[in-house]
Amino acid sequence: MNFRVNKTGVNEIKNNMLIKTVIFYTALFFLPGILSAEKLQIVTTTEDLKYFAEQIADNHAEVTSLVRGNEDPHFVLPRPDYIMKLNRADVFIQVGLDLEEGWAPGLIRQSKNKKIQLNAPGFCDASRGARILQIPQRRVSRLQGDIHAQGNPHYWTDPLNAVIAARNIRDTLIQIDSKNSDAYRKNFTNFSNRMKNLTLTLKRQYSAEGKFSVAVFHSEFIYLSNRFGFDIAVTLEEKPGVPPSASYLKKTVEIIKRKNIKVILISPSNNPRYAQTVARETGAKVILMPISVGSEDKIKTYEDSQKEMARRLLKDVK
Repeated sequence: MNFRVNKTGVNEIKNNMLIKTVIFYTALFFLPGILSAEKLQIVTTTEDLKYFAEQIADNHAEVTSLVRGNEDPHFVLPRPDYIMKLNRADVFIQVGLDLEEGWAPGLIRQSKNKKIQLNAPGFCDASRGARILQIPQRRVSRLQGDIHAQGNPHYWTDPLNAVIAARNIRDTLIQIDSKNSDAYRKNFTNFSNRMKNLTLTLKRQYSAEGKFSVAVFHSEFIYLSNRFGFDIAVTLEEKPGVPPSASYLKKTVEIIKRKNIKVILISPSNNPRYAQTVARETGAKVILMPISVGSEDKIKTYEDSQKEMARRLLKDVK
């Protein structure tokens, strides 16, 4: 049996095929956006908070960090794409304690996103309830340098404070996405147990070296030293956020020599020049500490950061 299709029929077939092809590729293009729209959109200020949020939210959210792990979260140059990310966010998570005060509040206001404004359900200050050190006992001013009136904001470098930050994230996610609350609670419990085990493991490693002292450039290692029992004898910054003078560096050299300090700790965002100058005068070794997730290519988790810092420090401390 023969079938003949006239020219009109051929054109209809071609048109139908073309329409189906367009629909198919259009669906492929938009499908990731459609699927991601079903997930919570979380924006964090730092890579560490991003990691904590990913551990709690798991596959229920997409998480973006505004600051890379090797950047200084104190001083960030706002970009237009930050506003776009914040405009689409369901949750915003900050370190708090005024760490991001110079740039984050303005971006949040400009985002015009009611979900993440201060005190909104989607605004999360991860510092709530954390054990905070170096809280000023007197009124602070800019003459004292970059002093934080609420205390040292680098609290997340203590694994047990990381648990508290993760708990705050859990509570925020439960508030705005209650249908997945059981998953958030379970994920938090798993994360908390991991951090406690990590703390015990690292405590044994640090304790095996006995008491020792270090020099640091900036006071960002105070929580690490407090948790694991070593002493910070001197800070190379004369005032927080202010480059040291030659006379002040001379004093640090004297302290390092007198106390026989073997190492000077710096982070990726610190200017290494001052530490290297002091190291040449004292014989101390400058150790670059991967203090945050993403501070180096191989530091992909919070555990990576903590373990690698311990390895580098304990190898050269005596």
